[in-house]
Amino acid sequence: MNADIEKLPQKFSWVYLVNLVFFFIPFFVFPYSLVEAAVMLLGLGVFLWLYFKAYQSTQAVMFKYAVVIAILGFALLQLNPGAVAFLVFSGFFFGYALPLQRYLLSVGALIAGVGLFSYVGPGHFHPFYLISMPIIAWISFFGWVEQKKMEQRRAKERTNQEIEYLAASVERERIARDLHDILGHTLSCIALKAELTEKLLSHGQYTEAQKHLSELNQTARDALTQVRQSVSGYKHNGLQQELKRLQSSLRDGGFQVEIIGEIPQLEPQLETVLVLALTELVTNVLRHSVGNQCTICIEQEDTLRVSVCDNGAAASIQDGNGLNGIRERIRAFGGALLLTCSDTQICAQIELPSGQSSPVEAL
Repeated sequence: MNADIEKLPQKFSWVYLVNLVFFFIPFFVFPYSLVEAAVMLLGLGVFLWLYFKAYQSTQAVMFKYAVVIAILGFALLQLNPGAVAFLVFSGFFFGYALPLQRYLLSVGALIAGVGLFSYVGPGHFHPFYLISMPIIAWISFFGWVEQKKMEQRRAKERTNQEIEYLAASVERERIARDLHDILGHTLSCIALKAELTEKLLSHGQYTEAQKHLSELNQTARDALTQVRQSVSGYKHNGLQQELKRLQSSLRDGGFQVEIIGEIPQLEPQLETVLVLALTELVTNVLRHSVGNQCTICIEQEDTLRVSVCDNGAAASIQDGNGLNGIRERIRAFGGALLLTCSDTQICAQIELPSGQSSPVEAL
């Protein structure tokens, strides 16, 4: 918690000292000696020091200063009835520093003390005492109101901190998912091209090997760019171009590729989700499939369905970070990921709300 939030705003601390006019009125009414005047002015100096220290302190420490100010005020009451002004400030600090029950007890004690002085003090001081009691109660209430405002500021700051923490957590998760999906696919492509280049070199096909080495260099540079982009938000070249890239990666991996259906125009965020999901699914095909054919099928009615199927055989599919990342992304858009497998085919189907404007011709 920020300790400064517990402190009183000091902007008007000097302005409130105008209430000390009550402390000086008796100087013009009663014939004080020089010694008495000196004692009262010394007491005023001590009060000012305590007052500004209380303003600069937290609630727990402010209460202690308020108690000392109250003691000083009662000590000077026999000489100067205007010292009730000190008790007014003390009441304000009590209102700001204490919980409701302790605040009421403390202010009640102040008022009771002033009431006692109205009986034991000099008779001509009575008007000061009687006027001060409701003022102490009223000003202390303002202190309590300031305490409630402070608590609201504290709650707002705590809420803002929680929001910032959650936003940072969400952003970290997004970056982690993007890096997993983007780099997983890119590194798989690099591995495949390196393996293919090695085979070409072993067969003396240096021209083809040089071509794949150039593509390998470009793929690595693209990976660096994608890492930088993932920090501020993944950027891509559109669904149509990304499908071409995935198609090329599958062919480099030895797959026959077919893309069926019309490519929809989607709103940017939904398109990004679909691109990342397809990138992860194609990466899984390249890494794990024992087949040699892959089909990407796009169907669009009330719901957009995009499936990635290959002819690899599997008894079951185990979810990993990649598939879980896909589910989290598409779930945020009201979509779902369905996985099916058989002796002849493995298929992953993405279902998303379409939100398209018009379709584009398939590749």
